[in-house]
Amino acid sequence: MIPVTPVLIATHPLLLELLSGSNTSIVAAGSFCAARSKLAFAGAIAAPLPGMLKSNCVTWWAGRLWGPRVAERLASHSPRTAAITAKVHRRGLRLARLAVLLSSFVPVSGTPVYVAAGWVGLPLSTFVILDVIGCAVWSAVLTTCGYLLGSWGVAMAGLMSRYGAASAGVLTAVALAPYVWHARRRLGANLPVRLLRRQLNHWSREEQMTGSTPRAAVSTRRARLTFPAHPRHLGRARGILKLLLDGSPVTDDVLICLSEVAADSLMRSGSSDHTGVSVRAELYDDDRARVEIESAAGPRAALTQADAEPGLGMRVIGQLARSWGIRWDTDSTRTVWFEIAANHERAA
Repeated sequence: MIPVTPVLIATHPLLLELLSGSNTSIVAAGSFCAARSKLAFAGAIAAPLPGMLKSNCVTWWAGRLWGPRVAERLASHSPRTAAITAKVHRRGLRLARLAVLLSSFVPVSGTPVYVAAGWVGLPLSTFVILDVIGCAVWSAVLTTCGYLLGSWGVAMAGLMSRYGAASAGVLTAVALAPYVWHARRRLGANLPVRLLRRQLNHWSREEQMTGSTPRAAVSTRRARLTFPAHPRHLGRARGILKLLLDGSPVTDDVLICLSEVAADSLMRSGSSDHTGVSVRAELYDDDRARVEIESAAGPRAALTQADAEPGLGMRVIGQLARSWGIRWDTDSTRTVWFEIAANHERAA
């Protein structure tokens, strides 16, 4: 009921009492009774009762229905727990009446009291009568406090109405911000795939109209993406590159080499979630593909030898690629590139 409180507390306090039954609305209604004679004091006491009692009977019913099963499970843990549970059940009926009557005065939720009342077997009629009496007395106490506040309480209600909406908006924005951020991240992760699929559909329509692949340039398809330097994002790069190749005979070899180079970049280079790994790929009209993987620089000596240790995967690239190499663009950036052609004979 937080979004409703700023709207109604300074204009319709009785309606707010009826809807929420909150302590704030009861005090505000009492203040309005003192400042404006149009509001009846008895009405201000009775109005919040539906809001205060709206779910108590359901809670009592839940205790009556599931309370014995929960007690049996607790008693099965140890004999001591079973003895305590049986003792509480025997004496609980005598204490339940007083607990229900005073539950409205406790500064915490009365839900455990209502559940326990249903479990120990307090009749529903007795529960309702005691609950109504307790809520009515508490409402009368709060209304009297608001009445004593008078115009000062009305002024406080006006301040809550003025600034409460803004506060509720800020709280809502703070609560929704993580969900919006994660949703935007998921949207951003899927956006390059959707754009590439749209471009592939455009290329397919051109090929159907002209009967051949567009010859505007030797490089017919190209894509570039940057993903965080984390293994879970490698599958995204593979998926986008597979869409780019779109059934080319070099697809499998390119994906294998990409996995080897990207994994090496993640393990050996200085890339992180903040710097990222950039992949640039081009597919030529002669079934030849060139891929460049740019990442933050790592130890240069360990990466410039073709026969480096097997973890780098360079031997696999040497067998599949027609040519490959490592280019140091700056002191902090290195690029591993490879070209794979459909008519290339693999090394033995």
